[in-house]
Amino acid sequence: MYRLGLALTKIHNKRELSVEDNWMLISKLIVGYQSKNNQSLLFTSSYTPTSPRSSALSSNFNQVAPNIVSRGNSYLKSKQMIQTTIQYTFSDK
Repeated sequence: MYRLGLALTKIHNKRELSVEDNWMLISKLIVGYQSKNNQSLLFTSSYTPTSPRSSALSSNFNQVAPNIVSRGNSYLKSKQMIQTTIQYTFSDK
């Protein structure tokens, strides 16, 4: 048994001075094996990029130059989450 899933997501951020479009690829792979002795082995792996939470955002103001102000945390980037699991199942009557 096997399954592969792919998804493409577009994130559109519109600010006062700029517009930013980001594309994120999400994937999931499932591979499984079932034997005749009521045993099965399932391997699952997924890759998901995540955006920063609102609690990570900052409302601080930084003066870059006279009459030019930067607001928030401009160094925040999305992170990647890779999750892998292995599941063994044995069923007996």
